[in-house]
Amino acid sequence: MTEDATRREFRLKLIVWGVSVLAILIDVLVISGLAFGTLAEPERASARTELLGHLVFGILVLVGATFILEFKSLDKRSDDLSKRLTALASENTLLAVLNLRHGNVLDKFDILMHNCRYLAIPEGAMNGVWLDLSKSIRRYYWATNSIPLDIIYKPEWRQPAIDAQAEAVRQGAEVKKVFFCGADEARSRPFRDEIRAQKRQNLSVRYCDRAKPAELISHEDKARLRSLDFGVFDGVCVLIWKVDEHGKPLGGEMIFDRKEIQHYEEVFTILYGAGSDVS
Repeated sequence: MTEDATRREFRLKLIVWGVSVLAILIDVLVISGLAFGTLAEPERASARTELLGHLVFGILVLVGATFILEFKSLDKRSDDLSKRLTALASENTLLAVLNLRHGNVLDKFDILMHNCRYLAIPEGAMNGVWLDLSKSIRRYYWATNSIPLDIIYKPEWRQPAIDAQAEAVRQGAEVKKVFFCGADEARSRPFRDEIRAQKRQNLSVRYCDRAKPAELISHEDKARLRSLDFGVFDGVCVLIWKVDEHGKPLGGEMIFDRKEIQHYEEVFTILYGAGSDVS
């Protein structure tokens, strides 16, 4: 919705509410006059009662019409918000998309949870969204990852995101992760060094064989997952990473549906419990 359209809508609503208030005030005065007249002239009470009924009905219709207009306006703004968020996500990080450079991102997600269940994130914006969310962790961040470390932890993104997660831990939040890997990768020095480095910053990191999820998660539960690469942020949203058969990111989604978020939390708990530690 453009700024001019928003102003026109505001003026229209102001006029409607003004007319409604004025009409109610007039009706109150008329009703008061009818009541006084009824006391003064009891023989005309029936006619005045009928007129009073018409006035009350008119008030109810006017108030009802005003509320209908308001609800239609809210629905339109909801649709506009969902479309605008999806369109802007193709070229902006999450904070820019939501125009929330001031304040905590996760504090604002009630906006999204009341307007859309999913938000598509293009490949080029994923790391920026992940970083923005990492800076907003307050209670917990639970994440899984099958993307090769040299792809997911590119130098320009790794340190700021890990630092943000470590800062969240220092502030009392919980950060847990499970990395999926093959046997050779699990024994490799770069892989183990990465886990140790994150653990030194008090992040709880484990690893799990790539075949393990198929053993631990039922087919029905797995079918409900949009991806096995995900991060749960404070129970407010889930960031999904879509990957190809080689683990290359193809973009992702944000999920705001509370039942789906709970399902991802349950799956993470199973996978983390089966994970192995690196000494």
